[in-house]
Amino acid sequence: MTLAAPRTEAYGQKGLSLVDRFGVWLSRRAILRHLPWHRPGRVLDLGSGFGFLALLLARRRQGSVVAADLSPGSMRLLGSVAGAFRAPVETLVCDAAQVPLPTASVDTVAAIHLLEHLGAEDCERTVREAIRLARCRVVVAVPFEQEPTAAYGHIQTFSRADLVRLGRSCGHRFRVSDHHGGWLVMHTG
Repeated sequence: MTLAAPRTEAYGQKGLSLVDRFGVWLSRRAILRHLPWHRPGRVLDLGSGFGFLALLLARRRQGSVVAADLSPGSMRLLGSVAGAFRAPVETLVCDAAQVPLPTASVDTVAAIHLLEHLGAEDCERTVREAIRLARCRVVVAVPFEQEPTAAYGHIQTFSRADLVRLGRSCGHRFRVSDHHGGWLVMHTG
């Protein structure tokens, strides 16, 4: 008797096992719970990578989405995919700590799974930059790990207490929550 390989389907449907699809669904719920996807306005996705969040936001909301990443190749790919999906996403190639946009030029800055890839000094500079850019809020998400997961490029870890300290150090009203990692939402306006 031969066992068939587990049936899989692509991103969003195929290519992922049932357990992975459930994880994607939970991640989307967490993201949509913390980001104002239903409100018009401009969102900046810092450290966008391949742009999955930027595409999700562009397809689900009114307003504009800007994706920023250090990788020119990732931003070119995102621009192509966004065009194919007819999802309006503006792309920027830049350092997350030096974004070439004016102060208070976006409503929300999202730094979703970015800070764990940065050293402490770059992390502080990036959060200061996010606050400079955001008219309304900055949303940060990080994994809670005992040790940085080098396979994912993580170089530092965060705890709930670390997020509370980060929120307090920024001088804005904030809240911290747990949902598949830690979430820090700072209200800047």
